[in-house]
This record gives sequence, structure tokens and C-alpha cells, in this order.
Amino acid sequence: MIRTAPGSTAADRPVPNVEDDPTDDDIAAVDDALAAFTVAAAGQDAPKPLAVFARHDDTVVAGIHGWTWGGCCELVSLWVNEPMRRRGLGRALLTAAEDRARARGCHQVVLFTHAFQTPGLYTRSGYDIVGEVEDYPAGSAAYWFRKRLDTQPGDPGREAQAADYRNRQADACEVGRQTVHGARGAAPASTRSEDRDGSNDR
Repeated sequence: MIRTAPGSTAADRPVPNVEDDPTDDDIAAVDDALAAFTVAAAGQDAPKPLAVFARHDDTVVAGIHGWTWGGCCELVSLWVNEPMRRRGLGRALLTAAEDRARARGCHQVVLFTHAFQTPGLYTRSGYDIVGEVEDYPAGSAAYWFRKRLDTQPGDPGREAQAADYRNRQADACEVGRQTVHGARGAAPASTRSEDRDGSNDR
């Protein structure tokens, strides 16, 4: 059944076309229209950008960005240049973003990341896994994280969830080692954890 607006017919409805190489302007038209509707429907002010950068000789070598809106902060991307990793920059960026979000009155931070990025950075920083999508991408997983900014560290429920996550990751690594060993007939090389501070992340 096709529903049409009063006074219109099915013939008036535009035909959807799949476009594999859409223009930036067309994408922006959809995103901007949805953003305007969302702000109006939610009764909140427009989202306010939030970004933290680390620079070396005026060149960005690390950064995190997202926005604050409706008492919440959503972080979209966190990245640290390879030579600058394992120096605590990822944690420093995350903390700075949280501090600014808290100063803006936000009560929580949310973000989306993949299992091969840096989920360990977030669990170590007090984030809870609130959603998991298996096989995204194929053979991996994706996670939704949230951190409450209005609670104190050391919450038993948060610590239990972080411990469960670490156990599941350890189990997955062990299965991977056994699979490689069985397929190749040789002991697998040691696997470096992707839970390293400052890896590419979203």
C-alpha cells in the first residue's frame, strides 16, 4: 500500500535512485535537514562543536572531536599519529574533552568504536559498554560506550563490567591463537593487544 499526502497521487512521488558516488552537497542537504528537525523536535539548542588537538610545529599530531548537545557529549573521532603513540596522548585528549563537556553541563559522554581500535582505553578510563554489534565489520565487533560524568570512579557495577570485557577479550585472543596454531601447524607469534593508548579510533 502506498500512502500519499492529501491531494497528491503516487505519480507525484519522486523515485528513489541509488547513488554510489553522491556529492558532498547532496549528503549535506540530508544531514542538515535532519539536524534541523532533530534540534527542533528535541527542544534543545543546536549542538556545539568540541575539539582538542595536540600540535607539533603547528602540525596536528593528535586530536579528538565531537560535540555537546542536550546535556550529553558525543565523541566521534580520536586519533594519535603513530610516532606519538604510547605516550599517554590518547588518555590526555579524552580527559580534556571530558573536562570541557563537564564544564558545559554534560552529565555523560557517549562514543562508538570498533574492537580493533582502542576499546581498552575507554574501559580503563571509566567507560561502560552499553551496546555491542557482532560481526561489524565481518570477523570483528563494534561497541557503544558511555561514561557518566556525574558519578564517582570506583563504582562496583562499572568495575565488574570492565572486568567482564577484559575477560571476553582474553578469551577471544586465546581462540584466535588456537585457530592460527591449528591452521598453520606452528606456534603463533605473540599478539600485541590493540588496546594501546592513542591508536586510531572513532
